[in-house]
Amino acid sequence: MKLSHFIFGCSLTALTAASNAGVIYTEDFEGNDNTWVDYNSSVINTPSGAITASDGNHYGLIEVSNENQTGAFTRFGGYSTVFGNGFSTSLDVYIDPTVWSVGNGFDYSSAVNDQDNFHQRDFIFQAGQTANNGFVINASNNSNFDFNEGSLINSDYYEVTTAGWYTLEHVFYNLGGVLAVDFNILDGAGSLLHSETRSSAADDIATVVGGNRYGWVTYTDMSLAIDNSTLITSEVPEPSTLAIFALGMIGLASRRFKK
Repeated sequence: MKLSHFIFGCSLTALTAASNAGVIYTEDFEGNDNTWVDYNSSVINTPSGAITASDGNHYGLIEVSNENQTGAFTRFGGYSTVFGNGFSTSLDVYIDPTVWSVGNGFDYSSAVNDQDNFHQRDFIFQAGQTANNGFVINASNNSNFDFNEGSLINSDYYEVTTAGWYTLEHVFYNLGGVLAVDFNILDGAGSLLHSETRSSAADDIATVVGGNRYGWVTYTDMSLAIDNSTLITSEVPEPSTLAIFALGMIGLASRRFKK
């Protein structure tokens, strides 16, 4: 094995170990003690049937309540007041655009805490069947707990044309001292389909913004299949001794190759 190959292998291993994110919470609905909370609806574990879960096994089903359309929520294992190096949350949802009537849809929010453990802001995926633009998903900071076509087709949006599982991902990160959130839509294979970023100058990382709060399907006009709800931190530990050594060796090798 060449020295350069050994150095690269060591550096890759060390740097990967140093940058691994931490999974804080995950819910795949395989057990009977799912951690999503009923909010005037019901979330049940459902065996694979007409809809095959995104992991091939079970999924949660949020059923519409006749009394109140608010759906169900998770606290991602507990609220946090610490932003750290950021975090991400995600939820898989099954969408068949052909079965949603015009004027029907759902909203999914992932909210951030402030440093006093109070609600700071909602970051909402709005989804629904529009009159002329198909079934679309858009990003928002406000929700009416109901379908809002004007908000859905305002600015940038993604049209869902194929039935399947989609991942709705929020990535919370520090952008020049202010909170920024990427709204990412991924397909069942994990490929990025669409991304939109929201940020407010009022969300100062140093003095205001805390950690995660909840994930909440605030309303749905139809039964909605969900799966693989997660919270992942972006904590990056100090570089290990091996990583520092590997980076130093890369520098030396680079100088030697230039000569």
